[in-house]
Amino acid sequence: MLHQALVSDSPAHDATDDQPAGERPPRLDTSRPFKDLKRQIVDEFERIYLLHLLDQRCNITAAMRSSGLSRRHLRTLLRKHGHYERIVRERIAKLMGELS
Repeated sequence: MLHQALVSDSPAHDATDDQPAGERPPRLDTSRPFKDLKRQIVDEFERIYLLHLLDQRCNITAAMRSSGLSRRHLRTLLRKHGHYERIVRERIAKLMGELS
């Protein structure tokens, strides 16, 4: 999806077409308003970053420290992308299992 937000279907040739693939900036879909495209790209980056962060860290405190985000901002992002409720449910299930 992030790639789709960046890539334009426009076949126009520009100066970057002559550069090696690793040096070319991604093509942007400039037919969309800047604000909309930026929001989509940032949302997708946040979602991917959080998924990787949560896979690598076992709790919010460790994720907060390694990401450099404040606890409040991390919690806001987790809620925005639907991860916070899942983490809470997993913690409750773990506690209930320990009490049994």
